[in-house]
Amino acid sequence: MSKLQIESALEILLQSLQSNSVMSKTFFWNYLKVFCKEGFLVDLQTLSIALVEKQAVFLIDSIACLDYKAAQQLDILVLS
Repeated sequence: MSKLQIESALEILLQSLQSNSVMSKTFFWNYLKVFCKEGFLVDLQTLSIALVEKQAVFLIDSIACLDYKAAQQLDILVLS
């Protein structure tokens, strides 16, 4: 995955979190599932950089609900 693709996906996730509607929250979790399954977690280094740049490190907690091993690695990459 390219950094641009990852950043675009993160933008969509962040926009869905800004709304407090049930539909937005449902979209967030469904999109996050697709995000995790479609290979966005393959390049964790690029993802960690994008999370820091977008100030979205808090999304690691949500990723942990779906893939805790990737979330652990992301935590390490973000902290280093």
